[in-house]
Amino acid sequence: MDVVLSSEEWRSVLKRLGAFAKTLVSVDVVAGLGIGPEDLVYETLRRLWDPATTVKWSADKGSPTVPAVVGYLKVVLKNYFLDCLRKGAYTHTAPGVVSGTDCEDARSLGPAPAGSPGSSERLVDQILVTQLYSRARFIAEAEDDVEVVLYLDLQVDGGGPYQNAEAAVELGVTPADVVNIKKRLGRILARARQPQAAARART
Repeated sequence: MDVVLSSEEWRSVLKRLGAFAKTLVSVDVVAGLGIGPEDLVYETLRRLWDPATTVKWSADKGSPTVPAVVGYLKVVLKNYFLDCLRKGAYTHTAPGVVSGTDCEDARSLGPAPAGSPGSSERLVDQILVTQLYSRARFIAEAEDDVEVVLYLDLQVDGGGPYQNAEAAVELGVTPADVVNIKKRLGRILARARQPQAAARART
């Protein structure tokens, strides 16, 4: 089950998780681990998006509201941090939450370096694209909108998020073309949020 929240709700999730992470880590970087509070938040959210992990929202957790999502992710974040402390730098396995998945170098995680200008905004942008990616791609493919499919793949799997000019270079189109692609994507995302589209995307 996907966790679908608005941009404002995701900002609230990030703020609350960040505050919680700072109660665990009071310094920018933990000596010997090379990670800080923002790295813990990025890795926690990465695990929520990564289909290879067991960090998933399920129906028995109820509706994915901000307090409920934050409560769940706090457990994931704390388990990851405790595992890092137990196992040492960069090669360890999280207990209980992620089965059989090695932790990665937290310094390389997230869409932008921790603490860099705009990193939280870029993270929100990536969340909003990722949370509806499979549904939107399903609709775009059904409508044979190759440009939207390529744009989605670029933003989610191609190292994004990219700004318009950057995406234009990667796709070999003009920035004006990217604006039009994003308009079509916006209409598709509106439909992807509908329960009927979600049901079709899962079949």
